[in-house]
Amino acid sequence: MINNSMTDKNPYTDLDIKHFKLASGDEVIGLIAGLKKTMGVLYLEHPVRVEAGMESFLMADYMPTAKDNIVAFSMTHVVAQSDVTESVKEAYINFCLKSAEYQYDVEPYSDDWTEDEYDEDLDQLATHQPKTKVYH
Repeated sequence: MINNSMTDKNPYTDLDIKHFKLASGDEVIGLIAGLKKTMGVLYLEHPVRVEAGMESFLMADYMPTAKDNIVAFSMTHVVAQSDVTESVKEAYINFCLKSAEYQYDVEPYSDDWTEDEYDEDLDQLATHQPKTKVYH
């Protein structure tokens, strides 16, 4: 008889995914991509900001504009770190895969206003008066 617990290994077990608490108060989960101890730099692949609720947690991209999804963290800003459970690893991987499918749908700028339409809009802005006084 074959023991299924020995043959059915969780595919996320060997991934070095950690939970970090930063000095800023942010909590980040990420796959460790590298470490430069002499420089005090930790590299995380696709770091995800975590916000814990009562019975669940929410994930959001930590730096959504990062070019290669590799972000360098100064180790002096890491207050605490821990391993994460297999279910958190799975949720992290699923979040990363779904966000990788998302692509920005930005249309290129098109200057399709005529000069008359531009002047008309400019005149409306110049003559617009607020109905109430605004104090700043």
